[in-house]
Amino acid sequence: MLPVPQLDDRHFQEIVDEAKKRIPHYCEEWTDHNVSDPGVTMIELFAWMMDMVLYRVNQVPNLHYIKMLDMFGLKLQPPEPARAPVTFWLSAPQAKTVLLPAGTEIATTQTETEKAIVFTTESDFLVNPPKLEVVMSAVATQQAHQKQFINHNLRHLTKGGDEIEIYTAVPQVDDCLYFGFSEDLSHHILSLTLDFSSAGGAGIDPTLPPYVWEVAQGRQRDQ
Repeated sequence: MLPVPQLDDRHFQEIVDEAKKRIPHYCEEWTDHNVSDPGVTMIELFAWMMDMVLYRVNQVPNLHYIKMLDMFGLKLQPPEPARAPVTFWLSAPQAKTVLLPAGTEIATTQTETEKAIVFTTESDFLVNPPKLEVVMSAVATQQAHQKQFINHNLRHLTKGGDEIEIYTAVPQVDDCLYFGFSEDLSHHILSLTLDFSSAGGAGIDPTLPPYVWEVAQGRQRDQ
């Protein structure tokens, strides 16, 4: 015989404790929560009655319980396939666009106690090689709410050499450094390696510098 499922596993004392916890919210002036208080006696009486009702409810078959919830407008959700975000890493930089076709299978790691769970991608995905086209700084000017845009020479940056100043000598709030790419890099993960000359700042924690990374795609912007 199959075990009867416990639809509600609360018992008498748990119901009493739950009711007492709600007293300050609904009746602040009620401060005597001892068993000698007439109000607590009423709580225990109703908890005893509720305990009997829950006992009977737990004897109801699961199908009847579902039908009862259906009468209150609570519907069971149909089964759906599990979904999970997946990250693909290239083994080496690619010169051309890589296609990950729909239906590509990805599996979790199989262990001694659990089998591998296989997922499949829903749609094609193009991994575009990042092509840096523009590096530009936006720095504050003496005029309020206006910025000066400085376009850096890409050839100079790729060949290396002298340092460039991406901000003014005294960086201001909202100064920006822009990296512009020719391809759509939505849902791509990029690794940027930058070398900086160390400089101190009054009141700034070097391990928590005051900067923010943002990505703009047309009108969309993500931090």
